[in-house]
Amino acid sequence: MVKDYKSLSEIVKDHDKYERRNSRLENSNEHLRGELFKWKRKAKYDDLTGLLRRETFNNILKRFIIRSNRTNTPLSYVLVDIDHFKKVNDTYGHDKGDEVLREVSDLLRQSVRDTDIATRKFVGRYGGEELVIVLPNTDSDGAKIVGERLRKRVEEHFKAKNFSLTISAGVSVYSPDSSEDGSEAVDDLYKTADEKLYEAKKTGRNKVVY
Repeated sequence: MVKDYKSLSEIVKDHDKYERRNSRLENSNEHLRGELFKWKRKAKYDDLTGLLRRETFNNILKRFIIRSNRTNTPLSYVLVDIDHFKKVNDTYGHDKGDEVLREVSDLLRQSVRDTDIATRKFVGRYGGEELVIVLPNTDSDGAKIVGERLRKRVEEHFKAKNFSLTISAGVSVYSPDSSEDGSEAVDDLYKTADEKLYEAKKTGRNKVVY
């Protein structure tokens, strides 16, 4: 006679086996989800400073430009560079340079108006010691206040630590243009701010040029 049923003990054993298998699969899936989250974050944020990477930053900026066109409000763009950063690395080593870059990045985040919740998170690292912040719904006068506040805060922060370090910045402003799709404006904002930054460097550093 062919046995076509399982005993209770066999059913229990099979159940336990499947439970263990499901548990391993759940653990494996949880690990994969964790790794995926880490890779997504790594692709979006700079490892050293925690700021947005350039590509991510520019993609978000395009959306802000489109919103600026829709709401007919200005948008300001501040490009920041740490003065004599190479000298910091050469004199004190790259670990100190990394520490300085992290501190300046934190100060930059903190110096944006508290009321601008979205703006506070909208800070990027373009590469090296070049950092950038975008201020939606902000004209040149507002950008000047933010830029000067940041410059002064960085200078005072390091002076209190008996460390001489300053920043220079260039500011450009976007005026709403319904025909603009965002891509060209991103390049223009950077180009103009970079020219202003160069002027700040050329005329003595530790200043913000508009």
